[in-house]
Amino acid sequence: MDTSHDGREVYCRMLGHVLAFRYCRTMQEGLPCGRILDCWFELMDIRSFVAGNYSREEQEKIFAPAPSRLDTLYGVVSRLREDKEGNGDRGTGA
Repeated sequence: MDTSHDGREVYCRMLGHVLAFRYCRTMQEGLPCGRILDCWFELMDIRSFVAGNYSREEQEKIFAPAPSRLDTLYGVVSRLREDKEGNGDRGTGA
């Protein structure tokens, strides 16, 4: 892994403050943020960096579309419903 850019900084539009490249390249369970190309393209050859440091499978994970808010909410509701059905009505109050 090329760590020579780790000290460089850029403003993160997602978090709203300046971050070091090291954070950007490791923030997603050790993989880069999915927006890394958008944030760093003016400061370095980020496409070459990604291609040279991550496998095709890792790149697919990095750039996979995030679930929509509706999909995320649906997943949470489904898990809560499954938990409630699995536990019956236990723990719902006095």
